[in-house]
Amino acid sequence: DLSTAVRVLKSKHWSVPMAIQAYYEPGYAEQLDSGPPLPPLAAEQEPQSQLRRRRAAASDEPSSEPHRAPQQTPQVGFSWRPLFIWPLDLVFKAAQLIIRLVLGLLGLQHIASQGVPRQLQQQIATETSTQYFDHTFGSTHPEFFTGTFAQAQAQALRDSACLVAVVWSRHHDDTALFARALQHERLMQLLADGFVLWLGDVATGEAAGMGLVVGAAAYPFVAVLVPKEEDAGAMRVVARCSGVPSRRSAAALADALAELIRVPVERHGQAMRAARRRREEQAEARRILEQQDSAYQASLARDRLRVEEARLREVQEQQRLQGQQDEQRRREQWRWATFGRLQRQKKETQEEAAAAAAKGGEPQVGRVGLRLEDGERAVLMVRAQDSVQSLFDFVETRAVACEWERVRETPFGPLHAVHVPEGYVHEHDFVLVSQFPRAVFDDRAASLGEALAAKGLWPSAALIVEPLFEPET
Repeated sequence: DLSTAVRVLKSKHWSVPMAIQAYYEPGYAEQLDSGPPLPPLAAEQEPQSQLRRRRAAASDEPSSEPHRAPQQTPQVGFSWRPLFIWPLDLVFKAAQLIIRLVLGLLGLQHIASQGVPRQLQQQIATETSTQYFDHTFGSTHPEFFTGTFAQAQAQALRDSACLVAVVWSRHHDDTALFARALQHERLMQLLADGFVLWLGDVATGEAAGMGLVVGAAAYPFVAVLVPKEEDAGAMRVVARCSGVPSRRSAAALADALAELIRVPVERHGQAMRAARRRREEQAEARRILEQQDSAYQASLARDRLRVEEARLREVQEQQRLQGQQDEQRRREQWRWATFGRLQRQKKETQEEAAAAAAKGGEPQVGRVGLRLEDGERAVLMVRAQDSVQSLFDFVETRAVACEWERVRETPFGPLHAVHVPEGYVHEHDFVLVSQFPRAVFDDRAASLGEALAAKGLWPSAALIVEPLFEPET
């Protein structure tokens, strides 16, 4: 009722916490309604400006009281007390500075500058209440929520569960009986499933404020809260019990508390189960969406990986082709350079043979017949000092020689200006052998005169170009 609320607030000088606590005291509101009207506050009787004017006017009238002489300030003599206090104060300030420096080094600057946060104090107080219960009455009890009351409410809302809030005082006469009732087997079984149990000491600010809000008239106090159906983010009190109704046993008190909790839970259980079911369905839908999104992201990652692998393979293929082209170009350049050297060597051999014939001497020139891989035969004149490598070079440059005979030009400029690529080492895929007797000429650095004479084939020899690997059929 609005008029009753105003009268209670006026009786407590507009202090909301004191007015709420007084309203829940039995008979207080009825006594205010039946009693005489409350005197208005001093601030309501007369404004401060009028009071000041009346006091100023009264000060101009003669006073019947005798005039008091001003008091003399006593003289302060020398004292040894500051000499003892100053070192202690200096030590205290130094210790405080060291503590702040240590907290700063540990990364706790906010504690060093502002102290322990209020929420952390409330959580410590709640944990202290549960620890006090364990140390005093044993660890056999329902599971307490270790956190603040706001955190307990949030947990109950997330789980669509019933919140049982207990506010007690460890110094109350009924605390031990109430603790034994909480340890009763029936109550423990009831609170084991679908409940969030929070325990707070009225000596802490959070528990005392919660008790005032939910109307705690005596302690131990139990309040049962369930989520609101119309507001998913709030809870409401559906049952409360202030103090122990009468001196009874722990079993009887446990039965009474179980009945107090069971009745509203049965009344609102269907709505809470429906809300829990909706929450589970939403969580399942969210999980399915997350799985689908995860699968989609994994598919995108696989597609990106395939694209990247394809791009990498394309780059590697381009590099391989480019390497093959570069290698082919270096091989062709080596062949043209070698062909030019063989042409110069052939010219020198012909000149030496002609000079020896003109002088009537015996020329140091031999003839070597080669049967190539394709069955073609070639005969060339060689000098005794020429190396076996020159025969290998002749076989390798047959295609280049045909090209030169046809167009008389090279892809690398004039024939005499073509040089062997720097660092290129040509690998031959064939060997030169003689048929009768069979001998393999693989020492390419040896001179032809010595190598052929050792096998009895100088100055005329017939050699076969034999591949190192059998051709694929």
